[in-house]
Amino acid sequence: MRLLFSTLALTLSLSLAATSAFSEELKICAAYQKTDGTYSHNYKLRATITPGAQVAKIIDDGYLAFVEPTKNYLHISWKKGGHTFIDLKGSEIPTTGLLSEDEKGKTWIVKSSWYKCN
Repeated sequence: MRLLFSTLALTLSLSLAATSAFSEELKICAAYQKTDGTYSHNYKLRATITPGAQVAKIIDDGYLAFVEPTKNYLHISWKKGGHTFIDLKGSEIPTTGLLSEDEKGKTWIVKSSWYKCN
């Protein structure tokens, strides 16, 4: 019985730790690819890592096919309203940066800090 309670407590604490890691706000540096193939200037943004199951509750119906419940997405909430969801292709932004697409098919380059973000 003691082992059962210990296992249950450990599972619950790991679950809470994983949840808090996803809800933590990250400072990112991001630029998107314009229609002419060049990239925008870098934006200093704040984002969270959000599981696909939660993204499906937020995203516009027209882009729902983009969301896979088992994937993670970088969630940017814009000050003027709206959201952008970039496929994280893993559980964190790689140290070398991330090249990925958002729900509208726009390509983004994302770095995991504001260091040297012009």
